[in-house]
Amino acid sequence: TYAVTNPQFGTDKTMTFTVGTDVGDLSPFGGDSGGRHHTYRMIYDCLAASKGLGKSVNELEPQIAKSWTVIDGKNVDVEIFDYVKDSLGNPIKASDVVYSYEQAIASGTMEKLNGYLDKVEATGDYTLHFTLRSDSMGAMEWVLDTVPIISEAWFSTASDADKTQHPAGTGAYILKETVAGSHTTLVRNDDYWQTDASLRSYY
Repeated sequence: TYAVTNPQFGTDKTMTFTVGTDVGDLSPFGGDSGGRHHTYRMIYDCLAASKGLGKSVNELEPQIAKSWTVIDGKNVDVEIFDYVKDSLGNPIKASDVVYSYEQAIASGTMEKLNGYLDKVEATGDYTLHFTLRSDSMGAMEWVLDTVPIISEAWFSTASDADKTQHPAGTGAYILKETVAGSHTTLVRNDDYWQTDASLRSYY
């Protein structure tokens, strides 16, 4: 059961819902599970978001990525918003995006990423170039809309306990508490970086 507090229209709203599997590890690059899959996207923003399977690159919704330009099936240039920050106030730059992808691969929990991504390079403070190993259908979409973006300054110094119990996410919600096999509570991030509601993804 998850209680999500989300003040709307001047009134606090709490939503409780139940899923059949535990959320497991909610650190940025924890192993996937049914419960985590429905939860981590509220804590962490990725470069882009997909409303469903089978969406093309051009149908993805921007999150941390402001825009992207597909060069060909294996190459894409990405520009991120220049005002992204995590829930602790750490700014997010292109170097943090590169670091996030490196940590995702190193974690061993995202085997597809290692198969799809050849390299990601920062080409400026807020611009990146991605090179894929394959131009197979869905590869570029998966690379852009799956990896949680976090701050290197936070992740590189955080304890394992902080990473799992008090992660500094870039998403619209903050993890307040999680108890294995019982419940997870998220609260609205009142200082969420994307202040323009028209630019927020459906997450």
